[in-house]
Amino acid sequence: MARTFDGAGDRLTVSIGLTGFVMGPGTAAAIVKRGADGAIHSIFHAGAATSGANRWMLRMDAANKIDLATPTAVAAATLTVTVANGWSLIAASKASGTSTPRFHRYIFSTNVWSHEDGASTLADSGTPITTSCMGEQASGSGDYNGDIAIAGIWNVVLTDTQIESLAFSLQAWFQVQPKGLWLLDQAATTHKVADLTGGGARESALTGTTVATSAVPVFSYGHPIDPHY
Repeated sequence: MARTFDGAGDRLTVSIGLTGFVMGPGTAAAIVKRGADGAIHSIFHAGAATSGANRWMLRMDAANKIDLATPTAVAAATLTVTVANGWSLIAASKASGTSTPRFHRYIFSTNVWSHEDGASTLADSGTPITTSCMGEQASGSGDYNGDIAIAGIWNVVLTDTQIESLAFSLQAWFQVQPKGLWLLDQAATTHKVADLTGGGARESALTGTTVATSAVPVFSYGHPIDPHY
């Protein structure tokens, strides 16, 4: 299954700020199913809990477009993700320096991939040092409404081909070692979410969420999960 976020404060916080990671170079990806359209939905943010130049976010904006944002700038795609799409894989990657992010979308129900460069450039973020969080934008708005099955980040730019392999197997998420990887398949919310990289960015706090009622189609584990993480 996955984890459902209610769009009204549900959030999952992990314990470290992904030491040494800046969004440039970097890639963020997640498999999601939206529960509402027409609002900012932040899937994942890393950095200070409320503000600061070291924060970056993978989101859908109010026009349902995938974007990558810092507190001072936003780079968006024309690619949209809506409730009608059902389960989707979305990703964004950015090279180092002030550069144009590249966005990726896969719709499971139609088996269609889309890749495109963003409409503007984005500078590197600072180094996240305090918290990282799923389901909340951290500024009092933009909470995620819908299901999140898995989320991961890398300190490299994954190619289009590497991104496309993520839709079908957990093993593909390790083709390049991620900096953080969270599989939200727990049978109950009382079961802590581990960082499957072993890097220690595991669940430190949880507000709300419920176990989802549907699973991602055609997604297999294909990779052993270490119970010690």
